[in-house]
Amino acid sequence: MHARSGRQKLILAGVLVLAHLLLAGRAVAQEPASGSGLRPLLAGPPETIVPGDTAPLGEPRPGFVEAPAEAMAALEVEPVNFSNWEARVGALILTRSSLSAQPLVYGPGGGHEIDASDFGSPTGGGIDVYVKRAAPDKKLGYDWRFFATAWMENVGPFATPAGSGLAVAGVGSNTFPHNASASFEAFLDNYEFNLRRYLSPNTALQFGIRLVSYDENLHVDFQNAYKTWFWTSNLFIGPQLGVESVLWSRGRLQFTAGAKAAGGVNFAQSDVSFGRRTDDSAAAFVGDINIGADYRFSKHWGLRVGYQMLWLTSLATAAEQLPHMNYSTDTFQTHTGESIFFQGMHIMLEAGW
Repeated sequence: MHARSGRQKLILAGVLVLAHLLLAGRAVAQEPASGSGLRPLLAGPPETIVPGDTAPLGEPRPGFVEAPAEAMAALEVEPVNFSNWEARVGALILTRSSLSAQPLVYGPGGGHEIDASDFGSPTGGGIDVYVKRAAPDKKLGYDWRFFATAWMENVGPFATPAGSGLAVAGVGSNTFPHNASASFEAFLDNYEFNLRRYLSPNTALQFGIRLVSYDENLHVDFQNAYKTWFWTSNLFIGPQLGVESVLWSRGRLQFTAGAKAAGGVNFAQSDVSFGRRTDDSAAAFVGDINIGADYRFSKHWGLRVGYQMLWLTSLATAAEQLPHMNYSTDTFQTHTGESIFFQGMHIMLEAGW
């Protein structure tokens, strides 16, 4: 499309220049000998270019070729930035940082048969939705974003000998050998709303509020014996500041980057199948960096591909609760001291008007 538009513009420009030169040459041929033959080119067109031409200046003249309106419209490139409203919806893929080393099933010799680190760095997928509104004066606006991701991993089953057992104080070992397995599930939901103050057409400051929910479920199954589960829930809420900017733009393509930081409180809970639920709260931080490329198919439609990094602190994770439990003394407490880093990509369909 761009190559064809360039050729059309070059051909049209050639036709206009040729027509001007022909008219100017005709006027020069009719100048008196004592006059300057360069006057029509240097001083602009005279009141009458050819005898009998009485059209006012600025009006079409005989022999002047005007391009059709449709041809001129075809040469225009659609703007990169949507006018007032912008909406995106698509898929998000995030990889969680590796689970910390924490024995889940110990062996008879004191070692571990299954460890939380065996799950590695789980990768999950979900949905991403974004809406942005800019005021007509392009000075104020707001944006809203929601994304949700889920992770599911399994390890085992492994043949565990007699004398192995669950790595929780006060829980006895197994008398007989069993096949043991473990599964890990996690769910992340993010909600945020920001007011936007445009410093320029390409840069905006963001002032808003963020809510992040993160849950983990950890299951340990001694087949033909018993099953147990560990569950944690986190709810972060707090104000955030951010900045978003267009780094580079040409034609229908642009590259953007944004960073946000939120500080607030994380309200955490934990529970275990053989114990009781407890809770805790702690000051927490959320950091978010986005880099993306937007390509506009037309005035109203586009595609975005982006990379995202997300950092959460002061979390209660399922595996980290095991060292803070004692079944024989009925001691259970929620531990909030973990940080998790997420990274991944999203691809989104954009609509604007």
